[in-house]
Amino acid sequence: MRFENYGGNNPQYTNVYVGNLAPEVMASGEALDAVREVGNGSRRPQILLAASGTVAAIKFGNLCSCFSDWADVRAVVTQVALNFIDRASLPKDLIKYTDEDEWSSWSKIGDTVLHIELRRWADIMAIAPLPVNTLGKKVIL
Repeated sequence: MRFENYGGNNPQYTNVYVGNLAPEVMASGEALDAVREVGNGSRRPQILLAASGTVAAIKFGNLCSCFSDWADVRAVVTQVALNFIDRASLPKDLIKYTDEDEWSSWSKIGDTVLHIELRRWADIMAIAPLPVNTLGKKVIL
């Protein structure tokens, strides 16, 4: 896990948390296989990009577009983040998930669970932009 600042003078709204979605996958060797596939060019990286409810989410469409130039991107957004995101700025082929998708995607034991399927799909997840409030909720000391 690492934290990166892409924001110049305003790090509060431009920190990015980059972490692996599945530590057990890292330990199993599947992650190493994924790195090899991406590294040898047999497939593009798969990035799950997340936005939380902050005014900095207005940058989310641009971030999705930038990542989409070289990776397969899916987005997870909170309901509050949607208030700040210009949906017209999102790439046309972007798959976007909300809490509603999580709770409506299954109805009985044995059905697929969205957050588990996303964990399996993604090579990496980035919360960007990452406000300090969200960062404080994610850090465990």
